[in-house]
Amino acid sequence: MTKYLFGLLFLFDYSFSQNINYPINKNIATSIPNEVKIVGLGDPTHQESTITKYRIDLIKELVQEKDFSIIAIEGNFYEIYHGFKSFLQTKDYSYIEKAMYSQLNADIMIELYDFLYEQNKNGKTVLFTGFDVHFSGSVFSTYLKEDLKKVNSLSAEEKEDFVNIVEKGSHTDLRALLRNNKKVRTKIRYYSKRILETFNPVSIDDKYFVQALTVLSYDPEKLSGDSDNNRDFMMAKNVGFLRKNFADSKIILFGSSSHLVKSPKDIYTPGYLNNRYPLGWYLNETFSSEYYFIAYSALSGNKLSMFNKPVEIDKVIDNSIEGFISKEGKRENFITSQKYPLKNTIHSRLLGHTFYNMNLWNVVDGLVLIGNVEPFRIIR
Repeated sequence: MTKYLFGLLFLFDYSFSQNINYPINKNIATSIPNEVKIVGLGDPTHQESTITKYRIDLIKELVQEKDFSIIAIEGNFYEIYHGFKSFLQTKDYSYIEKAMYSQLNADIMIELYDFLYEQNKNGKTVLFTGFDVHFSGSVFSTYLKEDLKKVNSLSAEEKEDFVNIVEKGSHTDLRALLRNNKKVRTKIRYYSKRILETFNPVSIDDKYFVQALTVLSYDPEKLSGDSDNNRDFMMAKNVGFLRKNFADSKIILFGSSSHLVKSPKDIYTPGYLNNRYPLGWYLNETFSSEYYFIAYSALSGNKLSMFNKPVEIDKVIDNSIEGFISKEGKRENFITSQKYPLKNTIHSRLLGHTFYNMNLWNVVDGLVLIGNVEPFRIIR
């Protein structure tokens, strides 16, 4: 009997652990100005389970109480969109997981997918899509093959070649070492441009297809010459697509803070000072007060090492916002310039758990600081 009761208590506790509510998120949601149309929620390294739990709970709050209806994650724009569509039809998580970067396929993400499924099932349309331009999963070519059925400008042989070359370009394992990247990119651009010359989009699926081809057709050598800047430039194009085609929808961006920071020149390290232009910079320049960026940082806890093993996060340093806030003794904290005005620069480790000196309130609008952070448990 004792064992039976213990088992029930264990199951009861486990079920509640899957849907944790954080009261701080109601405060965060009400703090976001009404004119905001795009909210960025940035993590240090992608792999913080605790931080992602807080973000998922905030997403629920923003969807249910602030009417946000698009969640765009740092995964491929086209793959995630189609994977989510298939998931809504089947509730098979593998459709999303096969479209996602492997380091984001963590057990905690299931709670987000379940929430989005229920919202759509109950009549509230909430879109889950990507905003990245890199191939994030293994299914881009699968969805491309289906869309090519609507294309008349390529022969059957050319369509097959296009699918094969995209599949080759999406490999991230040892096969990637054997391919001729320049040849692959040239062929992908060639076929993409051929289709774009004559294809007339009608449905939103068609428009996603055109946007995916537009991204594939860009020649990075004709852009900035910096691969990171090129990637963020095209990310901004994808977010611009969402704003244009879903004009009445408010967007949540779920990704790395390194892409979402508003003013890179206010981060005093060469990687940001020397002509770095992340997605957040473009959004700040284009949408101004309609873009609001919240970064997350750890006061203490563990992170994943390069070998995917938990290791302790370094202690906070004195001349840091983490060190300042940790003295207050609270596990969770949300701060803004209104609550904590700063006269000088200060260090923060919101980027990769590494402390950088920065003009904090030019870089972020809000900062969430959490103690006892734990890393993901990767499921694929």
